[in-house]
Amino acid sequence: MAQFERIKHSTNLRFKLISMMYLIFFVLAVMQIPTSWLVVTQSMHTYLNRAKTSLEEPTLSAINANIVNINNNFKDALGLNQASAKKQELKAYVITDDFFINNGNGILLFNEIVKVKKWVNGLPVNSGSRKLFEDLFSYDLNIGLQKEQADVWVKNKFKHVPAELALTMMEEIRVRILLLAQQGKTPVDTKSEPSLSLMTKYTSMRVGDSATLSVKGDKLESIEITRENNVVKDYTQLTNGFIFTPKYAGQYSIYVKGKRKTEAMEINVMPAGFPKKQSLPLRICYKGVNYTQSLPFKEPGMVITANADKNAQINAEMGLLSFSPNREGWCAIQINAQNGAAIFFDSVFVKPLPEPKILVQGLPSNTIGRTRLSQLRELNLIARHPSFKEGDVYQILSFNIKKIGSENTTYPVSGSSILVNDKEQENLNYILVYDIIIRAGKETKKLDQTLMIQIN
Repeated sequence: MAQFERIKHSTNLRFKLISMMYLIFFVLAVMQIPTSWLVVTQSMHTYLNRAKTSLEEPTLSAINANIVNINNNFKDALGLNQASAKKQELKAYVITDDFFINNGNGILLFNEIVKVKKWVNGLPVNSGSRKLFEDLFSYDLNIGLQKEQADVWVKNKFKHVPAELALTMMEEIRVRILLLAQQGKTPVDTKSEPSLSLMTKYTSMRVGDSATLSVKGDKLESIEITRENNVVKDYTQLTNGFIFTPKYAGQYSIYVKGKRKTEAMEINVMPAGFPKKQSLPLRICYKGVNYTQSLPFKEPGMVITANADKNAQINAEMGLLSFSPNREGWCAIQINAQNGAAIFFDSVFVKPLPEPKILVQGLPSNTIGRTRLSQLRELNLIARHPSFKEGDVYQILSFNIKKIGSENTTYPVSGSSILVNDKEQENLNYILVYDIIIRAGKETKKLDQTLMIQIN
């Protein structure tokens, strides 16, 4: 009996055809794999970007700074660093190819990694950093780094790579350099390290704000705060921290000394401004009308300057400023301390005095019956405008009146009251009020409107 069985030629072709069909099936299956997996690279990129360490070695520090600069330029090309720029599609590879391959930025990045290799080669043969470098950059060494073939490395690394994945790769390269920088260092218990922490909701401080600062992991021994090289006492000391409340605008330097560590920080303090929530009625002012506003500070001897009112005043004891703008447009308001230091600076917009609506008090429809008119004997006019919550902003100085009935009489009236005697009431049908003159603050204005009151 034969050990082998001969397969017919037709049967062999059938096996080959089946094998080819399986191969086509696997290729099509791979092509159908969705690319949505790439979205995980964004969170991975963010995670890698959190890696922090101390780069005390000058060569690695300079290399890291150059890689960060290349990465920022790549983000600019993608529109990630400009709030108004159009963002590029992060799953596409066109920008990656153009940035790293066509524009030569990949070669710049490769040159920085070559510097890392040369730095490692300059270390002792038994250095742990040499072995760590070979482990971290083993793949890069195989695709061109070993022979310093820039074009080979760049194309293997970035050709047709989605932009989002390229961002992650850039951060991963930085992490490897950080790991090299940490080689041989003794881990430090960060919980016992003293640190100065600014705990405040403000991103930039203004006069009147307060910031609580605390020293963690150390015992506070002394605090020194200077403003423009002059020592100030603008703080309240706590058990192991202090509350910083700057009195004037300027550049402040804060020095905090603990038993084991001394830290310093700079804080730029700007002049105070009108509070945002309370200042909406005040930011729009009207010519001639007096305004008052509470301030978050009180200091004797403060001086106020308003370019729309030379007579602006400030009550230091109560912390109130008041002014009556005498011209339209922007009015800058500045408050300085007695020593000339800036405390407050803001501006308001002054509009022309708006024309109020003239109404009859108690008569929403401007209609009154004869019986009620005989009881009242007089009607009081009032002026109102929605810009002013107060009802006494406008004062009616005078107007002309025409009473229409059996006898039509016309005469001027001073004040805001209309008197009607018994004889007039019997045949009076209408009262016309016109040429009304009003006053608001320092402004006097004649209104171009006529009020008609009907008597039934």
